[in-house]
Amino acid sequence: MSAENARVPTPPEGLRPAQMGIVLLGRPILGHAAVTLADLAERGLLQADEIAGDWRLERPPRQSRSHQHAGLLLFEEALLEGLLHDAGKPLLSGLTEQLAPALRQFASGLLRDAVHHGWLRRLHHDQRTQAGEQLAAQIRSFRSGLRLLKAAGGEDAITGYLSYALMFGLASRDRLPHARFAASWIRACSSLPGWMPAEAKRPRPGGPDFTRDEWRGMGLDGAIALSASL
Repeated sequence: MSAENARVPTPPEGLRPAQMGIVLLGRPILGHAAVTLADLAERGLLQADEIAGDWRLERPPRQSRSHQHAGLLLFEEALLEGLLHDAGKPLLSGLTEQLAPALRQFASGLLRDAVHHGWLRRLHHDQRTQAGEQLAAQIRSFRSGLRLLKAAGGEDAITGYLSYALMFGLASRDRLPHARFAASWIRACSSLPGWMPAEAKRPRPGGPDFTRDEWRGMGLDGAIALSASL
């Protein structure tokens, strides 16, 4: 099958990459924050400029504050505000004191979003509801579609789905600027004290091991669990 004939997959229910991740794992991990920032950059809601091995972060120029927040989900807005609350142009290497608070806000917001939508159980976040199970099946189908698209056209065919492809281990972390940005973010955050690697779950018989896929996609550091106690 050629890239032209390959069916272009559509994210179920218009889910953001991190929303897919929380449905699959039942917990937020560092990789979910990384792909969220890559997604925001792809959507033009965050400007990340590579400068001599570092990254300068800023709000896109010539945009009103109301336009900057248009289309932002609450957990996305929390992450951006946590990093850019002073409206400056910080370098990623200089955000050490802001990383942990921003990640806490992101993690709690992402969990609340999943519970609010009825995908995860309110008291047991690692357990999906019936609606969550149905959505997980749609996510599996979406990921299979991305794999087929890549098989037909190579990595260039999935550049329009970069943040999703990164999460599912289908894209190189050093080939495109926003992929390098996500990888740099993980390196910066994974050195924070107190982060713990997420414990891999045993997959259901005959079912895809999505925990393993996310570990492979974001790397070991990307699978660090985000703890609300930090």
